[in-house]
Amino acid sequence: MTPAVNINGNSVRALVANAGARQKHLCERLGVTKYTSSRWCQPGIHAISIKSAAKLAAMFDCSIEALSGLPTAPPQLTDAELDLLQAYRGLKPLQQAKARIAIETIRSSNA
Repeated sequence: MTPAVNINGNSVRALVANAGARQKHLCERLGVTKYTSSRWCQPGIHAISIKSAAKLAAMFDCSIEALSGLPTAPPQLTDAELDLLQAYRGLKPLQQAKARIAIETIRSSNA
């Protein structure tokens, strides 16, 4: 039996729409039938082969996890970011408010 992964049809449909693609493109690029590509875009969870999932993820430049619709883990903080977070948490509430204002001022000047 071929190893399979679960994909979320809503996630696949959103990727197709965001890319401006059509299900016809899925068929042609992935070598599947129109029925198969249509099923992948229907709401719900669908089991597909790992090979097909990898091709689908590559087509949309995303991870296989993104196809599942499950939330992905946030990126790990760098040591510098952890130091800033620790320093922020050590501030009193008024100091934290001033720090947030300073950050928003910097952000808006970079926009």
